[in-house]
Amino acid sequence: MKKIMEPFTINDFFNEQNEITNINEEAYHHIEDIRETIDSCTRTSDECFYIIDYHKRNFLHVSDNPTYFGGLSAEKIKEMGYKFYLHFVPEEEIKMLIDINHVSLSYFNQLPNNEKPHYFISYNIHIKNRNHKILVNHRLTPLKLYNGKIWLALCSISPATNKVVGKVYLHRQKSLDTIYYSLQNKSWEKFSFARLNDIEKRIFLYSIQGLSIKETAEKVCRSEIAVKKTRSKLLEMLNANNFQEAIHLALLYKLL
Repeated sequence: MKKIMEPFTINDFFNEQNEITNINEEAYHHIEDIRETIDSCTRTSDECFYIIDYHKRNFLHVSDNPTYFGGLSAEKIKEMGYKFYLHFVPEEEIKMLIDINHVSLSYFNQLPNNEKPHYFISYNIHIKNRNHKILVNHRLTPLKLYNGKIWLALCSISPATNKVVGKVYLHRQKSLDTIYYSLQNKSWEKFSFARLNDIEKRIFLYSIQGLSIKETAEKVCRSEIAVKKTRSKLLEMLNANNFQEAIHLALLYKLL
């Protein structure tokens, strides 16, 4: 007999790891500049940005770039808040999203308070868009802390560069170390990036510019075989499934 799943609610996204209390309304008067800054970033980016308010359990601000928000307007997404996840994340992934939320924030809360602002959390999840769904990369970083917990979080959404769902990355800015959590194995593991040499950086940059392997080989004065071997080495180094994902990770982790 098929097991019937109980419907999820907004409260399922919250527990002691992200419960914020005692924020007065005056504190919200000082964040208008943050909204304006995010909207400015949106105008020069194809990413979607929004702010989670863990105190009011809603979305404090949503940028006007609804590409990855199921085609809805920023105003509608802000009105929906956490209900957006319940309606636009596929039912079979909602439990996973809730687990990601709890596990990542639990680990984050154990970090030294002075280091927390330098971290971001990253994972892939599907978003329903009309009659299909798209896989997106969702990133979250602290915007405002309160008593060591995230009060406001800045989130961004962009196209996923691999097909992996259910692996959570927690990375410190300007660090060669990152940790990831596998929901299948229920454990955190550390992964370290090696520093890229000049040739490796140039191969990445020429690939970003759209140069072929032959054109890249001419630019770096190496054979095509050598360039292919270097690209394979970079895939392994970054634990990437394809070179598009490797480029994404190199840019995301500031390796270039």
